[in-house]
Amino acid sequence: MEKSGRPGIVITTEKFIELGRLESRALGMPDLHFELIPHPLGGLKPEVAEERGRKVADAIVAYLARPKGR
Repeated sequence: MEKSGRPGIVITTEKFIELGRLESRALGMPDLHFELIPHPLGGLKPEVAEERGRKVADAIVAYLARPKGR
């Protein structure tokens, strides 16, 4: 999406942020935006995982809705 001019965002846990940044640079997208959720997600009760997602939802929507070029 990012390469096609549409904003892209990666949602990941902090454990994988360095891997994500390395991959985004390797793929030619060094400025790709990341939103972090506390690790781990696996094994969580659904309501706990949902709450973690809810905590970053506003930031994700704001980033994707920002004016182009910002």
